[in-house]
Amino acid sequence: MAEPGPVLVEFDRVGMRFGPQAILCEVSFRLERGKTLAVIGESGCGKTVTLKLIVGLLKPTDGRVLFDGNALSDLGERELAKERLRVGFLFQGAALFDSLNVFDNIAFGMRAIGVAEKEIVDRVRRHLQEVGLPANVETKMPAELSGGMRKRVGLARALALNPELMIYDEPTTGLDPVMSDVINQLIIRARSQAPRTSVVVTHDMNTVRRVADRVVMLFPLARLPAGERQLIFDGTPEELDRCQDPRVRAFVEGDSSERIEQIEDESAPPAPPPEGDTRDLSTFRARPDGTPG
Repeated sequence: MAEPGPVLVEFDRVGMRFGPQAILCEVSFRLERGKTLAVIGESGCGKTVTLKLIVGLLKPTDGRVLFDGNALSDLGERELAKERLRVGFLFQGAALFDSLNVFDNIAFGMRAIGVAEKEIVDRVRRHLQEVGLPANVETKMPAELSGGMRKRVGLARALALNPELMIYDEPTTGLDPVMSDVINQLIIRARSQAPRTSVVVTHDMNTVRRVADRVVMLFPLARLPAGERQLIFDGTPEELDRCQDPRVRAFVEGDSSERIEQIEDESAPPAPPPEGDTRDLSTFRARPDGTPG
């Protein structure tokens, strides 16, 4: 058997289109084993689509997505299912099964692949401990848990199958600053306790700086000038902080001034017709001062 290559995930000029709407265009990057990649960008730039492509839930319209050297679009459903067992996923809202208690939520994936019940008990308790939850939460239902506790149960469930690749979708969304830092620490711990590669989609710059080895930033295609790459940044968190691209700076610093101007320009009423134009002025909206606009 060939030795595993240094690259676990690769996007090779990937494009993704839904009907006439293009979401990704010629996106290329590589993720080395054992590294943590943060994917950032405005809402609607294709971050969630990127995650779905990584696990083969979507097939790219153009280009290739490779996982451990294999193009996912070339694999059959049975082979894809086998590859997905190598991936753990912490969903944005934890996505726990409402009808199952904490123990059964964490045990769900292990039971699905036939792990012995005695080993399941050991693994559930070990992973609960790893995410800082006491044993007495095993019998609680998801509705009885705080947002931070649900996130930690979701992480324990994802880690229970010992994945090679962990995917985190907005792991700190909706959490207070202290619990956000707890989740960041758990992401770091999960990486340090086993050889594990990670992809983190986030808007939280504290998370980026705490957990990422590398950062890529996508920009919405609808606002991208013709001929420019959609991946407008690829580098370390330190390089991100020094990047002078105004689009990167606006995102990192949370500065909406330029975006507000764009929104106002897009929503501005049409200009009135020139003097002497005989077109029906009723088609123009009136400004607050009563003049047509």
